[in-house]
Amino acid sequence: MTTSTKILGPPSVAGAALSGDKPQTTVTIPSPQTSIEPLIVKSQTLGLTDDQPMGLSEQGSDTYLSFGNPCLDFFFHIVPSTPADKLADQLNLAWAQDPLTALNLICNLRGVRGTGKSDKERFYAAALWLYTHHPKTLSLNARALAEFGYFKDFVEILYRINEGLDVRKKANLERREERAARVMAKRMRRYAHIYRHDENEDEEDENSEAGEEPEDEEAGVRITQKAKNSKKSVEASATAKPIDKETARAMRKEREAAKAAK
Repeated sequence: MTTSTKILGPPSVAGAALSGDKPQTTVTIPSPQTSIEPLIVKSQTLGLTDDQPMGLSEQGSDTYLSFGNPCLDFFFHIVPSTPADKLADQLNLAWAQDPLTALNLICNLRGVRGTGKSDKERFYAAALWLYTHHPKTLSLNARALAEFGYFKDFVEILYRINEGLDVRKKANLERREERAARVMAKRMRRYAHIYRHDENEDEEDENSEAGEEPEDEEAGVRITQKAKNSKKSVEASATAKPIDKETARAMRKEREAAKAAK
C-alpha cells in the first residue's frame, strides 16, 4: 500500500487567489513504492526534441545544457553546488510553465525519506523564493513540510526570512575567523615568550663578559644554576683569565646543545 503527501496547489491555479479559501486543486508527492509508469507516460508529452544545446559535465562527459523544458531543467540542473540566484532564475521559468509541477519540484528538494534529494540549502532558498513571490502557497503548505521534511524546517525558514538566506554561512564564517584569531594570538604569545627568553640569555652573556653582577636576585639564581649544570662554566669561573665575547657565545651554544640533547 502506497502513501502520499498532499500539497495544496497555488491559489491562483485553483481559482481561489483572493477568496481566502483553500484551493481545490491538489498535487501529491509519491512514496518510494509508487510505480513510475505514470511518470514515463507523462514524460512522453513533454514535447522534447533532439536538437537541444549540448555541453560538458563536471567530469567532462557530454550532457544537455537544456532539455527544452524548464521543469525538467530544474530537476536535473539544481544540485547541491547550485547558487541561489541560479535556482531563482530556473524556478521562475519552471513556475511560469507549470506551477503545480514546480511546487512538486520544490518539495522534492527537501524529501528526506526516500522521496527527494534531501538538499536542505536549495530547499530553503526555494522556500524563500515562495515567500517572496507566492507567500500564500507557502503558508497553505506549511503543514506538509513536516511530512516530507522535518519540523525544524519551520523555524529555519522563519529564521532565514528574518535574517536573510546566507545567515548560516555568515555565522560559520565569523566562527572560523574568531577561531583563526584565537590560534594566531596564542602563537604570538608563544613567540613573544621565546623572544623574551632569548633576550634574557643575551643580556646574561653580556653581563658575564663584562664581569658585572646580575641586575636582580632572580637573574643571579638563574646564572648560578646554569653555572652548576655546565662544567665549562665552572672551569671558566675558576680561572682568572677574562672571557672574550666569542668564547662566551660558543659556551652558550654548547649549553643550548646540551639542553637539547637532554
